This record gives sequence, C-alpha cells and structure tokens, in this order.
Amino acid sequence: MERPGYRYCRCLRPVSGSCTRPTTKELTVCIPRILTRGDDLPMTLNSKPPPYILREATAADIPTLARHHRRMFEEIRHAGHEPVDPARMAAVEKAYADKLDRELKTGTCSAWVVEREGIIAASGGMSRLQNVPVPEDLGCTVALLHSVYTEPGHRRRGCAGIIVRAVLLHCQHEEIHRVQLVASDAGLPLYAANGFSLIPNMMRRFLP
Repeated sequence: MERPGYRYCRCLRPVSGSCTRPTTKELTVCIPRILTRGDDLPMTLNSKPPPYILREATAADIPTLARHHRRMFEEIRHAGHEPVDPARMAAVEKAYADKLDRELKTGTCSAWVVEREGIIAASGGMSRLQNVPVPEDLGCTVALLHSVYTEPGHRRRGCAGIIVRAVLLHCQHEEIHRVQLVASDAGLPLYAANGFSLIPNMMRRFLP
C-alpha cells in the first residue's frame, strides 16, 4: 500500500571524471564489485555457483517486467488486506508493458534484471522525470526508481539490492542527483540501507 509518508528520496553526489552512460557490460561488472565491499551483503551472494548476473533489460524482457510490476501491486494489496481486482491488475500489466515498449526505445525509461542460469529472479526500472530545482539539487531531471520485484524463490539473497545499486550507479553516470521512489512496507529496510530518507510531507491526488 503506497502511503504519502513512504515516499523516499536520495540525492547523489556528482562522480569525478567522465559521466558517460555506462554500458550493460560495465553495469554487470561494476555492480557486483560495489556490493562485495559492504558488510550488508547477504552471504548467499558469495556462495558457490551458479551466480546471480545483472544485465540491462531488453524488449524481450518486457513481458516478465510487466508481470513483476503487476505482482508487486498484488502483493502490496494482499499485505494490506485490500481487495485485488484481477481485471484492473491485468490492465496495469498491459499499461506498464506499453510504457516499456515506448520508453525503453527512447531512453526515457531503463530497466534491469537479475538472473540465474538464464532465469530472471528480480527486476526493476528507472524513469527520468522533469521536476523543479531544489536547494539540494539545482538540476531538473529526477530519477523515479520503480517496479522493484523479486520472485519468491529468490528473496533475501540480495537481488533487489543489486537492482537498486545499479540504478544509483547509472544515475551518477548520467549526473542525475535526485532519486525518488514509493516504498512498500517490505521495501523500507532495503531503501533505508541504500541511503534513502523519508519525505513525510509528500502528498498526492488522483483526478478522474
């Protein structure tokens, strides 16, 4: 269940040197190295092969990404004891697939998957939005981290953390210094551990 007080934001410091967009190969190599430096990395990521591999999503992954997006909302509503309308969830899945089909091509949206032996275990996306300058960030481009989902059989193994760190690294290379998201109850510890802080005064309204 999305709540106004659960919107998170993180401001990133500029990185020195070149800020060109990292390639899929760079992300696949750099992210696991970053992860292994921290003490918060689950031991299962250091276990024997087969390993989890990060890669940037392609058009072929859209059906899986859209299914994950739908399951994320279904699980949030089940956890909050809210009704789940299958027809509405199917519409959400299709709308997200349509968004990815358009925006992966233009670069407005990027997505990543974590897979093991060719099977996708987790996924997540980042959309580039235009906002207003704030004292902490004079830029207008804001990254929205969204749709982070891990298959039940792969949870608590650091897969979602790999996705989050991939997005943060990507934003640094693009000189995007503000990253926002809406967290579920289950996702709160993950985002807090990655430097996100609550913005309790956020509000929203849906118009007909």
